[in-house]
Amino acid sequence: MTDVIESMLRFSWSMSLYSARQAGTILSALATARSPRRAVSAFDAVADAAEGELGERLGDTFRTVDGWQQDAFEAFFRIGEPALAMARSLAAANVVRGTVGILQRSAEILDAAWPGDGGIIWRELRNRLEAFEHFQYVHPILRLPDPADADLVKSVDKTSRLGRYRRLWATEGLGYAHAEAAWEGAEAPRDLLRRSELAELPARALISLHTGAGLGLARRMLPAVESHLSAVDIGAGVERFAEICEQNARPGYAEAMFEALGLIARNLDADTMPEIDRQLRRVAPERVATFWHGVGRGLYFTASQVLVPGSTWRAVEKARREPPHELGRLNALAGLAWAFALINVRHPEIPEGFLHDHGADLKPAESEAFAHGTAAAIVVWHEFAGRDDHLDRFLSHRPERSETERAQRWDRLVTTPCDQAIRETKSTGPDIGAMFRYRPPAEV
Repeated sequence: MTDVIESMLRFSWSMSLYSARQAGTILSALATARSPRRAVSAFDAVADAAEGELGERLGDTFRTVDGWQQDAFEAFFRIGEPALAMARSLAAANVVRGTVGILQRSAEILDAAWPGDGGIIWRELRNRLEAFEHFQYVHPILRLPDPADADLVKSVDKTSRLGRYRRLWATEGLGYAHAEAAWEGAEAPRDLLRRSELAELPARALISLHTGAGLGLARRMLPAVESHLSAVDIGAGVERFAEICEQNARPGYAEAMFEALGLIARNLDADTMPEIDRQLRRVAPERVATFWHGVGRGLYFTASQVLVPGSTWRAVEKARREPPHELGRLNALAGLAWAFALINVRHPEIPEGFLHDHGADLKPAESEAFAHGTAAAIVVWHEFAGRDDHLDRFLSHRPERSETERAQRWDRLVTTPCDQAIRETKSTGPDIGAMFRYRPPAEV
């Protein structure tokens, strides 16, 4: 098993970011670790060092392309940042897709081979990679035509050949590609998901299509809100993006689009987040919570997060540290919990393990935000797939161990808020905007 781990790590960091001695240190720590938590700490130590090296480059490579090698490098290290300027050439796309496949198979082997709960960290990695693959490569997976030529209704219909989990991420990928193809030159699209020919889109697909389209629109708008611009320019860019979302979303879905701005800003130009926040508080204060919710979702999908199994607590610490105010911090945590729950909806033992290890470290207000994000994600799944076997398993899950505190925490932060959210949605209909922001009780 050590050989498999070593191969996976060497492949994951194949761009010589780490020396053989560092890789050996990781393996040594893993070999002596008696618990998944200690193993995660070994990964975290290297991830912290890597993040400093990768952070600036992740932003720079978005704006510069220097041949095929640069494309491949950029694409590989954007593995957790959905489709952000990936695959600028077919060769680079094939390299990255092959890499994703190898990582998935490696994680599958490690999940099966690791004793006890240790496999959970690899199960989470598999889920992330599987979601990413079907988001980014939905067109080749389904043998669809180029996004510019594809019929969105027919493309969504073809996702039915996938399982429900893969279909969710493939649908979001279709929304992203649809927005990308519709943006021509300097002209933003209009009525992107509102046109009459799209009336036959199934209701279950609408949330995923809007979140995917939001990512495409936000990625295109990034130059208008970059950190080197003046505050006035960033303010104008933020206002323009809000207008674009209103012009392209179906009624009630604009917030699902707008939230993507936080994910894009966090993963491509994090330095701009404070100024975007200041401008939002000035021109659109009702969107501040939504923006930071997107930042939290982005924290779960940063490159260092995806490539380091079991590192969710590191993302929690960033959600606490990066926003400049409490509303931002709580929404970042809610957005992180949202992504965490939806990615792992098939495996409730993953969030259960996280809460067992770290639930006691969450402050009361943080626990409420975490519960809200989890429940919102489960409602998104319910709207997409209905009361299916994955949802039944998630909602009926109970910790196997007999510790009272563990069971009570799971019930308080997961089972009860999820059950309540689904009941309210059935009673009053879905509030799409509320799925993408958290309002602390004092602000409701």
